[in-house]
This record gives sequence, C-alpha cells and structure tokens, in this order.
Amino acid sequence: MNREKQKKLKELKNSIMKIVKANIKPYGFRTKDGFIWHVQNGFFFTMTLFISCPDDENCNFYINVSVKPMYADNLFWDIMDMRPNKDEPLSLRAVGAFALSGVPVIDKHVKMEKFEISALEELVKDSLKTLSDLLQQVKDNEEDWFYAEEKKHFRYYQDDALRLMMLLHFEKYTEAMDYIRNSDNDSGGFVNAGKSLYENVNRYCRQKS
Repeated sequence: MNREKQKKLKELKNSIMKIVKANIKPYGFRTKDGFIWHVQNGFFFTMTLFISCPDDENCNFYINVSVKPMYADNLFWDIMDMRPNKDEPLSLRAVGAFALSGVPVIDKHVKMEKFEISALEELVKDSLKTLSDLLQQVKDNEEDWFYAEEKKHFRYYQDDALRLMMLLHFEKYTEAMDYIRNSDNDSGGFVNAGKSLYENVNRYCRQKS
C-alpha cells in the first residue's frame, strides 16, 4: 500500500465515529469510545464499525453487533465483588474491562470499492439502519430471540462467563457448578482480588443451594 493510500486509510478510520455522531440522533443510539450502544427491553445492544485490510490491495468495512441481557453484568459484578459498577453510567457495559461481551448477532463486512469519505458515509448510514432494523424486528420478543441466537453459537468471546450468568439468573446452581467442572478453562477468563470467576461462582452457588 503506497503512502498516499495509507494516509487516506488513516483519514477514513478517524472519520468513522465522526460520521456516526453526525447521523445517530434520529435513532436514539449512544456512543462511547468507539462503541455504539442501545438498551431495549432489558437487553444491551452494542455495535462496532471498523476498517481492516487483509492485504495491500483490499480493505473491508466491518460491522459487528452483539447483545446481552442487562442482568448479566449485574450478576457478574455482584459475584466478582464489583457492585459499585452497577451505579456507573450504562456505557460501562460497552467499554468496561470488567463488562461481559455479548452474543454476536451480526458479523459481516463489505469490500470498500472507493477510498472516499462519501462512500464511507453511506456504509456508516447503512450500518446504523441495520441496527435500527434489527431492534424493530426483535422488539417485544427480545428474550426468546436472544436465547435462540445464543444457542446457535458453540463458541464466542467470553461465552463461559455469559453462559454461567444465564444459568445463575435462572437459579440453575447445580448446572452452573457442573459447567465449571466440565470446562477446559481454568478461571472463566476473569480474576479480581485473587479470586477467579469460577471460584466466585462456585461460592455463590453453594450459598444459594
């Protein structure tokens, strides 16, 4: 990739969130540190948009949307002894280091044919509409839709943690402990104050059982 194209690529990457903020108001979405997020009927939706180039000649515009139940972070923070996080702004659920990732429900990319701001604007606008259309599609059926989507994925980022929170939410404490025993993970991906997620979930389950 020549220097001129590299410069243009950098300009485009830096323009994504500027374009988002210029077009987001009609949708009621919020942004924080590169994340676009929205809460609907107890579910937290997050979208990220970015440009990546698999080689020197081709670049793609990526659209990722994930969703998680609001109770997931609340339970997680209770169990990990981080309860003050529940009083922080809702955006912490998108940007926080100790916030759970959601289930991926949209993961796609579009080849960038033109390295122009006008072309990027169209891609960003289409992405905002994609999220809006999804929200309208699942409105008032978020719970059934979410659990059906989650079942479609064998593996996704932080799946252990989210699945454990789902089991605990439905008071399936024996199943949660069995899940940990059968896991090939040592900690569940999180450690706070010297205690792993698995240790804290086991303690929580024993208290509740």
